[in-house]
Amino acid sequence: MKTYRFLWLPVLASGLIAGSPLKAENPWKAYYVTFRPEQKTANPLEKVKHLEDRIPTEALPFSRKSLVPEAVCPWAAPLALRSSDVFDHTYIVYVDTRLGGEEVAEAFFADPMVVSVEEAPEYRLASVSGKGLEGEDAGNPVFPGKWGKELPNDPYAGVVDGLDLGWHMEVIKGWEALELQAPSSKVTVAVVDNAIWGEHPDLQIPEENQYNVGNGMASSSAFLEEAGVDQDMQCDEYAMNTVSCVSYSLSHGTHVAGLLAAKTGNGEGVSSLAGGVNLLAVAVPSLGGDFPGNPFEGIRWAVNHGADIVNCSWVGSSYTSTEKAFIEEILADGVIVVAGAGNGGTYDDLAYPAAFPGVISVGACNYDGSRYSYSNYGGWVDIVAPGGLGAEEGQEMMSTTWCVSQKLPLRGYEDFTGLHYDFMQGTSMATPLVSGACALMLSMDSTLDAAGIQEILISTARKSESLGMPHSGILDVEAALKAVSDRVKREKPDYITSFTGICESGMPKVFWMVDEEAATAPDFLRLYEDGVLVRDSLPFEDGEFQNPEAAMQANHRYEICGLKDGVESFRKETCVSLGLYYLVNAEAVPAEGGMVTGTGRYEHRAYAMLRATPSPGWRFVRWDYYDTWTGEEYENPVLQFYVEQEYLGIKALFEPENAANESMSQGEPALKVWPNPVSSVLKWEAEKPFSSLEILDLSGRVLMVLDPAQTEFDLSRLQAGCYLLRAFDGKATEMVKIIKR
Repeated sequence: MKTYRFLWLPVLASGLIAGSPLKAENPWKAYYVTFRPEQKTANPLEKVKHLEDRIPTEALPFSRKSLVPEAVCPWAAPLALRSSDVFDHTYIVYVDTRLGGEEVAEAFFADPMVVSVEEAPEYRLASVSGKGLEGEDAGNPVFPGKWGKELPNDPYAGVVDGLDLGWHMEVIKGWEALELQAPSSKVTVAVVDNAIWGEHPDLQIPEENQYNVGNGMASSSAFLEEAGVDQDMQCDEYAMNTVSCVSYSLSHGTHVAGLLAAKTGNGEGVSSLAGGVNLLAVAVPSLGGDFPGNPFEGIRWAVNHGADIVNCSWVGSSYTSTEKAFIEEILADGVIVVAGAGNGGTYDDLAYPAAFPGVISVGACNYDGSRYSYSNYGGWVDIVAPGGLGAEEGQEMMSTTWCVSQKLPLRGYEDFTGLHYDFMQGTSMATPLVSGACALMLSMDSTLDAAGIQEILISTARKSESLGMPHSGILDVEAALKAVSDRVKREKPDYITSFTGICESGMPKVFWMVDEEAATAPDFLRLYEDGVLVRDSLPFEDGEFQNPEAAMQANHRYEICGLKDGVESFRKETCVSLGLYYLVNAEAVPAEGGMVTGTGRYEHRAYAMLRATPSPGWRFVRWDYYDTWTGEEYENPVLQFYVEQEYLGIKALFEPENAANESMSQGEPALKVWPNPVSSVLKWEAEKPFSSLEILDLSGRVLMVLDPAQTEFDLSRLQAGCYLLRAFDGKATEMVKIIKR
């Protein structure tokens, strides 16, 4: 058994770490630690934790206080909710991975007072750095043109310097919606994001409505002040394209808040749908810097402070059971959660929390109704809103910022120099438009719940073929408000006790259970797949359904409801995904030697088959592995195996038919690295000196800048995947592919 020596250090008293506020990887890991329920009376905090947002970690009911090491942040965050006791014994504990995170997690597991420990996934902001509209548009306009009435007196509500800065409001019929319903101050909406400048003249968020989970202070702006970044710093084109303009990156949350609830009609800046609601600004600096913090800690603060709607313009590619249960609990309590679908541009990759059942998931479109190319899409996405590109070259979504305008002056619009408004793009920007629509719907009818709002948004959305989502559409706020006004009062399907789904052999299947003795039992049930009715007149009894025609890599949203006297109940939702799937990647070496088929995503333990086909004049030699999977070499051009790794990189080696059979002459590179794949420390040597070394992702984004004077680097902070090591000697560039375990 390992022995751990734990010592308290007074780190992070202010929540600030030395160094740049933006790093390639945040060194802090969050763990959800749940203690045994019987510790409730023994815990000196007792119910006070409902009122506390952070507590000393040493006060947690570990059996031995020596189990709290120097690597652990001296404060922890309770996950307890005011309205529920489900999470009374769950805390978020932060560990500095630079001081041994894995050992600390093992120590948590070993404590007899601990029920479970889950490592929180990493979340990232759902915005994209881009240059704007390039190439031809989709040619599928679905909007009639400019709104014919007088716009608010906000200077950036309409056309300025030839730019229609309010194009997103036209797409969603936002101006028409504001004629039907004004936002109510009785509706509380929370923006949980990296940082929000609450004192922006177009936001003016009261201090009591702000919170920073990074330092426990009642100000979301405090992180911006502590970060030590010049708010008025003007970045150049290179910094913008390499996502290294820190002040611009730190403006993400302020931009989202402005799109949702900038004050409309105040003669200042931009307009919004919900500029009149009670706005909460919750900063989670870990979403944009190397600070401890967790977005679910931010959601918890928002819900405990009365949030009716929570806006999440950030995504993760996985989730924990704690997070799933937490979302289910707040949804059951009536909180509406709106989240971005992510910017992978793919159909089958789920993003969380957007993909949780009951959460309103948001994709993004361009000015003409075409799908924004970076937006994820598919049946699991509920609604699409503007988040992409406008009609003019370089035009994106205009909103409030903490930094001075960066993109607009760089694109020739010098009148915006020095102003705190700018362009951004991504599903991050689409999400607050949907949150604003939800706020207007609640302002009109406070009895609406998340299921009712979600159904109305989907049913009133405008369909567009270019979205690539036949069962989803573009947000139409005017139509949604009219549906709220005209709606038939519906019942919640409380008689459906459970509704779940699984994926068997690539085919989705759903199961439901009912309470046959329910007083409000319906006449029969209906089942929807991706918004389309697939089974009608189902008997009111337990059942199951499987669609044998579903594609293996598709993710599906299913809904079930009851019908009573011709009126549907609200639908109960679940999402069926492939769950655990791994990536098999193979390449031909050299590239002109042939091709490899059979690569892609596979379920865990699926049977994969790769086939190497040589080009004319070439022959296949053998398979080789980046990873030490088996240590074997295969000479059969058909390679078959069970997929048991999250990432498997394979090379198919080819040679000219007239080459010697014994070996391939590849030549010696000027830069050598080992081990490759690498788990932590990467070593290198070169035949010549290099002036710069950088780690890039496969899109070319610089993640880490290394010191070429050193011969080894710690890459443990990089996520598992494929990266490029780029070396430059002043004249030429050398590139080496690296596989990170």
